[in-house]
Amino acid sequence: MKSKQAIKKQNGNDMEIIAMKILSRKFESLEYVNNLIDFYAENEIPIEIKSCQYKIESGNPKYPKRFGRFKMEKEQHNFLEIHKGFYLFLVHHNKFLVKGKLIEAVDIPFTPQITWRELMERPNFNVELIGGKLNG
Repeated sequence: MKSKQAIKKQNGNDMEIIAMKILSRKFESLEYVNNLIDFYAENEIPIEIKSCQYKIESGNPKYPKRFGRFKMEKEQHNFLEIHKGFYLFLVHHNKFLVKGKLIEAVDIPFTPQITWRELMERPNFNVELIGGKLNG
């Protein structure tokens, strides 16, 4: 059985592949950098991919499952705000892309973590909804 870290790493890799497919439909040029941010679109637009599972084990017997969370890093967020970048938030379940949003970083106040449900249901974001199979 894979460790939680190995599963997270595999999920992250899977999401970056699907993110590349999604972003390549929207932008003419896309460069994978995997440094402070994941991609540059059109040679200058930074894009960071954040993904989480639809639901995960909570560790609480009273509420055994909870919604997955996106984890954000302050340094990345500041960089994206300064350079007018975007986050591509992806929610997945069993190799299926459930929800996705492309959001300008300036439209999101920094928070170390936020559930996908809270993020996806916030009004007034400049967003693009995305959906589809991961391996398709």
